[in-house]
Amino acid sequence: MFDSGLAQAFKFTESDLNFNRQGQFSPEQLQQTEAMNRGCIRSSAGITLLFVIAMAGAYLALDDPDRTGAVLTLGVFGALSGGALLLSWWTRNDSFDMHHIEGEGRLRTDRNENSTRFVLNISGYEFTVDPEQYEILQDGAGYVVHYSVKHGEKNLKTASKQIKSIEPLA
Repeated sequence: MFDSGLAQAFKFTESDLNFNRQGQFSPEQLQQTEAMNRGCIRSSAGITLLFVIAMAGAYLALDDPDRTGAVLTLGVFGALSGGALLLSWWTRNDSFDMHHIEGEGRLRTDRNENSTRFVLNISGYEFTVDPEQYEILQDGAGYVVHYSVKHGEKNLKTASKQIKSIEPLA
């Protein structure tokens, strides 16, 4: 059953839901994934280039005693952003599978000193949700969650999951 409040909070359409019910990604969901992958690669490349330029500028602009620390610091950050670029590049063609779980939804918040994690748990399958999504969900209500995991994941309970669409149980 299509619920416009859930659709707005989880950013899916009725068309997305219909595809997801059949175990498929909608064309729009596939385009969003491709756009996100391209954006990650571009961002990582831009940041890496920025650090390389800053490192070269620091080397040329600073005197020898100050140069070493600045170049090393910028080099470390450049290497980290370069690693993010490589990771983005290697995972750009990862494929994902659609799965479904249905049952009674249990909500909880995991808090530590630095953050709060909002969780929807259905039959031991945990989904991290954002605060807006958490507010619209009802503890104890029945849901069907259509979610994606990286192709080849063996343990769906512990795998990283992304909710693609969600609907209340009729």
